[in-house]
Amino acid sequence: MTTGHHRATFAILAILFLAGGTALAGHEGAIRMLVGVPHGAFDEQVDQLGYGVTLDYAYDDDGALALGIGGDVLIYGHETIVMSLPGVQDFEYVTDNNIASLFLIARLHAARGRVVPYVEGRFGGGYIWTESKLTDEDWWDDEEIARETNFDDAMLIWGGGGGLKITLYSGDSDNPESPAVLLDMKVFYRHGGRAEYLT
Repeated sequence: MTTGHHRATFAILAILFLAGGTALAGHEGAIRMLVGVPHGAFDEQVDQLGYGVTLDYAYDDDGALALGIGGDVLIYGHETIVMSLPGVQDFEYVTDNNIASLFLIARLHAARGRVVPYVEGRFGGGYIWTESKLTDEDWWDDEEIARETNFDDAMLIWGGGGGLKITLYSGDSDNPESPAVLLDMKVFYRHGGRAEYLT
């Protein structure tokens, strides 16, 4: 593993931010799959895509602007090494490189309809860390023997992007308070402050 000291920047092709989103009387919550594409100096140090999940909540009072909060976790590196020792069972040494963030959201969207385009800005804080664990290799269980955080750092994050929200289910027509179900697809760029990390 090597240490990098660059801005942790992802062009987050929120690439199929396939959202299981629901909306109820101005309240909107979503869980999404996340794919991150390293960018700039970070791309020179990290040679693979990042994968993770994001959660967010936003509220708008029947206007064009929604405000909210969100968080995500992204794994941008994973390595498993099988270690064999004479006379004992094999062990796996697993290392993950991770980024987690918590952020505020400002989302500007078009008039309501079955397909709603929007733009979004984000600002918050991020935490980047590398963690290793040692487990036995029994097929019936993966008993954890030891775990260690090898390196960590914190940073500011900011960015923006846009997407489409597509209504899959508009709710019960007899009950205006029933939730709708949305498919949310977006692409956004997230810029991270300077941080140290392992690759």
